[in-house]
Amino acid sequence: MSNIKLSNEKFSNHDLKSLLNNSGTTHSINIEANSCIEIHDNAIENEKLELIFTIKENAKLNYVLNTKNSKHDIERKITFNLEGSFAKAFAKCTHLGQKSQKFTITTVQKHLATQTTSNVEVRCVLKDNAQMRCDNLIHVTKEADNCQASQSSKCIMLSASSRAIAIPKLEIKNHKVKCNHGAAICRLNDEQIFYLESRGLDFFTTQKFLIDGFLLLS
Repeated sequence: MSNIKLSNEKFSNHDLKSLLNNSGTTHSINIEANSCIEIHDNAIENEKLELIFTIKENAKLNYVLNTKNSKHDIERKITFNLEGSFAKAFAKCTHLGQKSQKFTITTVQKHLATQTTSNVEVRCVLKDNAQMRCDNLIHVTKEADNCQASQSSKCIMLSASSRAIAIPKLEIKNHKVKCNHGAAICRLNDEQIFYLESRGLDFFTTQKFLIDGFLLLS
């Protein structure tokens, strides 16, 4: 397992592939105190990775996973250890699955200190025989007073043969917290399709417009 330390008091942006340098499948990444780090994971190859982030006091991590351009199976297991007070972790994950592609993502948000914040958003669109499995856990310890944690996973299925499983979970051992989670699996909205087609767009352009908008996480 590789062990990486990132420290920068100003905003710092990193590409995950360059950061890991293709060394193994399990990686521990420490975000040092008072750092502000953004990591982009542009999964293109057939990749199975486990990422363990440890966020120190007053540090902030933005993790962005984008698999839209991948044609292979993708698997991610991501743990966010919010170890220091006022630590923050934000994750935005998007996936466009086609053919028989499989996308598996497991996230764990561990709140280990006071005044910590985390948010994980997963959005997925499935075509053909594509499959998604999304397991998400928020874990808050007894010591983590006044923390805030949220998690949501949303999936649009464009084919009757696509498959999606979303399992959100909470483990809360402290009552002085604000936590929420949720999962939704649906198809494209018929009213939105009708509205755009009534404005002169053909079906395929309408579908692309709605998919792009859905996968765009601001």
